[in-house]
Amino acid sequence: MAARLLRSTLTDCERVLGPTHPDTLTSRANLAHAYHTARRMTEAITLFERTLADCEQSLGMRHPMTETVRDSLEAVRG
Repeated sequence: MAARLLRSTLTDCERVLGPTHPDTLTSRANLAHAYHTARRMTEAITLFERTLADCEQSLGMRHPMTETVRDSLEAVRG
């Protein structure tokens, strides 16, 4: 249920704000976290990887959000 709502929010953010807007990146990270919580590891890793790449490109390597997404990806990978 939560993942479905987060997917819908992400779709809207991407359409209205664009794929690399900070709010879109946050929405994508939230969906990845929901996948992780639901034990949908492949989907979580894929989404965290994409989000990290976009964060690094648009926000920079040391931005707090980039670091948070990097940490989340490492946690999912175990």
